[in-house]
Amino acid sequence: MSVIDEIFQPNLIAHDLFHMLTGEQLGAGMSRTVYDWSLIKNAVVKFEQPDFYQNVNEWQTWSRIQETDLAKWFAPCLDISPCGRVLIQAKTKPLDGKLPDQLPAFFTDTKAANFGIYKGRVVCHDYGLHLMLEKGMTKRMRKVEWW
Repeated sequence: MSVIDEIFQPNLIAHDLFHMLTGEQLGAGMSRTVYDWSLIKNAVVKFEQPDFYQNVNEWQTWSRIQETDLAKWFAPCLDISPCGRVLIQAKTKPLDGKLPDQLPAFFTDTKAANFGIYKGRVVCHDYGLHLMLEKGMTKRMRKVEWW
């Protein structure tokens, strides 16, 4: 193997590129890890493990609700990779401690860490799992039990 081949090994390039394009790791869950995204100010990148589809679910959800009144409850999705394993989303700010008493009925994972502040309002930034298919794009609100 030549020196050039060693320098440009795909895993080495991918490693370097990853660290050039991402900032601080912001969080991790059972299927995804979230980082600051260096290419777009106030955006995050979500990397998903194989055999999970929360990125695709978020992208499809945002695509369907972005022109509706319900969009005010969601952090916008900006882009997704062809295979769905990488999602770019608008970055939220940490909650200021004031959580709404009610949320739309389709939100299921009401862990406070799944929400943040975007443009001055509380939004969900982790909506890969929800009941929108079961409950529809309802405006019905329900009392929240935050955890």
